[in-house]
Amino acid sequence: MEGAADKASPFAPLFSLEDDDCRTTASFNDNIDLRLLGDVFDRFLKIARNDLDEFTTQQPLKRKELASLFSLYAARMLNKVRNAYVDDLPEREKVARQNYQKAVAERMEKATTLEEKLDPFGAESGRMDTNLNNKIVANDGRNMEIKSTVERMKRYFVPTLIRLFPGKKGEVIKYIRLAGYQGGEINDLVDRTVGRDSTTEFLYKGRSCKDAR
Repeated sequence: MEGAADKASPFAPLFSLEDDDCRTTASFNDNIDLRLLGDVFDRFLKIARNDLDEFTTQQPLKRKELASLFSLYAARMLNKVRNAYVDDLPEREKVARQNYQKAVAERMEKATTLEEKLDPFGAESGRMDTNLNNKIVANDGRNMEIKSTVERMKRYFVPTLIRLFPGKKGEVIKYIRLAGYQGGEINDLVDRTVGRDSTTEFLYKGRSCKDAR
């Protein structure tokens, strides 16, 4: 996907695969943190797209200042969610399974009775295996939820920037970069979310023939 896990992320972390702690939290399993941020993001962009002019009549702020404020917050929120995605999660899970199997094998080698060989961790064997599998399932589900949230957020992010800063390529690109996109990712984001038409032509000026799609 697009980013590595951010140590400063405000979200609940993935379950650690390196320990045997089986405790969970409702907020993690329900992805409440992601959904709450997504709701705030949607509300921000709704105001920015549809109600900004009316909003300025009620607050002692200029439209330009509000446009910049809403864009900054939206970019930071998108960046946080993108950075919460764990690219190498399958590899981490593979290593965790291998470590568990290695621990089982080592216990079996040290076993002195048939009972110990068949059940190397005793009463704990079933719980440890189940706990690891539950963590993997939960982590996979959360990573998928993060990816889905990013896809939904970016579909509205670029169109909103274009509406707030029509014809101002520098402003649009600035906030796209603040969302964590760099280099070719920026062109890909524009192509996938808005494409090329009369309202977005200004974003395509200066592109090389290779990049212009």
